[in-house]
Amino acid sequence: MARGADRPSRRGHTGAVRVRGDGENIRRDDLGKGHGTGDLSCEAVSRGERGTAGERGVTASAWIPRLLLFDLDDTLCDYTSARDLRLRLAFSHALAEAAEMAGADTGEDGGRRSDPPAEPEFPDHIERLAAASVTRDPHGSDHFPDLLREHGLGGPAAAGAAIRWYRENRFHGLALFEDAEATLLALRRAAATRDSRIGLVTNGPSEVQRAKIDLLAVERLVDFVLVSEEVGVWKPDLAIFAEALRRGGASPGETLFTGDSLEHDIAGATAAGIRAVWVNRQGRPRRPGEVEPDHEIRRVGEVLDLLGIRPG
Repeated sequence: MARGADRPSRRGHTGAVRVRGDGENIRRDDLGKGHGTGDLSCEAVSRGERGTAGERGVTASAWIPRLLLFDLDDTLCDYTSARDLRLRLAFSHALAEAAEMAGADTGEDGGRRSDPPAEPEFPDHIERLAAASVTRDPHGSDHFPDLLREHGLGGPAAAGAAIRWYRENRFHGLALFEDAEATLLALRRAAATRDSRIGLVTNGPSEVQRAKIDLLAVERLVDFVLVSEEVGVWKPDLAIFAEALRRGGASPGETLFTGDSLEHDIAGATAAGIRAVWVNRQGRPRRPGEVEPDHEIRRVGEVLDLLGIRPG
């Protein structure tokens, strides 16, 4: 069961949110304490002169977090679509190369084109390879030789070509979701959240995640970035959430975490006492035993709706 999955539901609670306003650092043993209602449209919490009724970009009843935390992959950027395309292209390149080599050896053209399809449509055997690859290992390529052999496609040369293309084009097709930058900018500019801090908390090796962040130019949109390898633990470990709270100068009850993974993002945030928003782009139902988020949205831009912020 995911960490935090046995936490009782907070839905239906209608009491006002009470938050600590001094932004003190959070000790590890503070984590996991309750944080009040899971309904963001509850009684307003005073933030000094911020968030008063009638200000541009905020509704009178919105709870405003001091700290807004976001996951990166499949929350702000479309990692899954880019990975799937990269797999299809890697296998297409490799098999085309193997066919060319076979044609050169036999004096024939090999019966295959030398380049992968220009259109985003791939033969059935490529689609099957990509799907099987994700099942075997959603992030790596060391299994390519076994995978191609099991499917009766190519040989060592094809597998080597697929691995090379996949690794050399690590970020091919990777981009932010179309509403990601606009959402972060809206949080920066809205009267309600312009003084809130924004943090990025991502799992992965530093070399990969830092290069990805540079490519996407996302660091300029946030106040700080935490990469799991640099912290020494991965989500859902409480320690990485404790470090995010420390960096953001907020308590769990003053914080909102938005992510796509129930196992890593939502379970970890919930166990840390942080209100959690699940970005469920495919609208899949939760399975028995999976943690319940405080909120479920289909697009990251819907965070603005939860906070009562009008874009623009």
